[in-house]
Amino acid sequence: MDAQPAKGPPLTRINFHKRSVSGSSTTASVFSPTGTLARTEGDDKTFYREKILIDPDYYLDVPSYSDFNITLGVDCVGVSRVVMASNSPLLRNVINTSNTSLDVSGLQLTQAQVTEMLRPLYNGRLTLNSGNLLQHVTFSASLQLEWMFDCCVLFFKENMKPCLVFDVLEVCFLPENKDLDEYKTITKFTAVYLTEGSNISNICSYIKESNKIDSVKRPMIEFLCEVPTTPTCKLSLLETLLAWIKLGDTNMEVIPTILGSFDFNDVFKHDDNLAEEFFMHVITGNFPADTRKQIMNLTLQSCRSGGNRKSSSSSSAVTSAVSSGVKAALRKSRMKSSTARFREDQE
Repeated sequence: MDAQPAKGPPLTRINFHKRSVSGSSTTASVFSPTGTLARTEGDDKTFYREKILIDPDYYLDVPSYSDFNITLGVDCVGVSRVVMASNSPLLRNVINTSNTSLDVSGLQLTQAQVTEMLRPLYNGRLTLNSGNLLQHVTFSASLQLEWMFDCCVLFFKENMKPCLVFDVLEVCFLPENKDLDEYKTITKFTAVYLTEGSNISNICSYIKESNKIDSVKRPMIEFLCEVPTTPTCKLSLLETLLAWIKLGDTNMEVIPTILGSFDFNDVFKHDDNLAEEFFMHVITGNFPADTRKQIMNLTLQSCRSGGNRKSSSSSSAVTSAVSSGVKAALRKSRMKSSTARFREDQE
């Protein structure tokens, strides 16, 4: 792009200017890094650094002030090394090794999106909402943009609706993300959130009502199953697990591992019908024989071990639920097989 008239001193150091933010909804010094102000307007929350940096209209992607490139394949955004190094330890290390660019094409962002997300690093003003949070989380976590990521975390904590929690967890458990410290931070406090009230039931309801089960991968299922919660919430979780089991052969080999840590004793004693539904899926589902046997054994073992810790009446109720569930499932399975054979004979 053509060079624009430069306004301001060369970027040999960060030039700070005091910022003030007006408005009745402004709150000050809400988290580290210190000196951050925040203002909420509708779904938007705008974070302001107490010290404004520099105007991106004069410096960002302007050749006269660009000595480093954020590349996206053939496209690139020109930036200042000083600004990038002051915001990210990753970029600081890259710059210190005399590299002149960093490729972010793997993030699948456009040049316009990257440019827009770089602006807050210059002017210290970041606006987040439910629509752009995921994009900023991905960008800031991948580039270790500490201030931006901290803002994303704060916004997420204040807006943990089921749809947003699901979307964020989906990003956290992507193969390329799940081992990064930034995403581990998110999953850690999300786990705490899910233990409270009926939050995990709300997530399961969202998955069901929004037909998101196809998007659920093994790490998310394992994560949800490991969250300590109430028996009532476990009912919702087991329904989600059953729906996930139906997805197909690609998930069959991991089911026993997940079921091994699931407490069926607490679940089945609250709902006989769910026990029947569960065993119906196990008996009639498209499982390899060994997998079906493992699931049955793990389920029964979980019920027995749970029963040993409960009263005799509770243990009896669970045993009765499991027995009824297995018998009903076998009965329906035989009926389905007989119906199928009858139809074949008629054709």
